[in-house]
Amino acid sequence: MPKHRIAQGVDHEGIWVIVNGRTPIRSEETREIIGATNRFRYRFRNKGERTGLEWSNWFLREYRLFYPLRGTISKQVFCKITENLC
Repeated sequence: MPKHRIAQGVDHEGIWVIVNGRTPIRSEETREIIGATNRFRYRFRNKGERTGLEWSNWFLREYRLFYPLRGTISKQVFCKITENLC
């Protein structure tokens, strides 16, 4: 499976690029790892242009659960997309 996929929209095409690698999520009570999170930022260009990709203000946070008995991370994810206007 490719590391990145180009997403094509009506006016532009772009890609979600990981900006923070997998960070563990720990239980406040036991400090055990209960999941992990990744942070991505969107890069894009206008359709038909050959120039490089520009950074957008859009960020995606991906959350996954950890299954300690199996030692694996869930394939199902919860995502939160935000726009940073600063």
